[in-house]
Amino acid sequence: MTNRVSIPQKIKQKLWILSDSVCALPKCKAALYDNASDTYVGEIAHIEAYREGGSRYNPNTSNEEKNNFENLLLVCRKCHKIIDDNEHDYPKDMLKGFKEQQVSKIFINKQE
Repeated sequence: MTNRVSIPQKIKQKLWILSDSVCALPKCKAALYDNASDTYVGEIAHIEAYREGGSRYNPNTSNEEKNNFENLLLVCRKCHKIIDDNEHDYPKDMLKGFKEQQVSKIFINKQE
């Protein structure tokens, strides 16, 4: 088994900023930062799993591509578990669509 490559800090920061610190799933939108405790409570989910056997794993994707911004989604712990345990209900294209909606909303709100 190969060692897992860490997600670069710059990509993590971009993900948090462009997600507006809320869960990417439209029906959830839970806050991913707790002001009272000054704690990040969100999780970074891979749209295509990093490791073989994971949800939506694609053997043709390199380790670097797996940790690219485009393959990552910021979600709450509950939704992370739901999307990974029910991958047939949450296919890759659906998750990419959720992310696109979330990022587009941030850009639209910033321009208003």
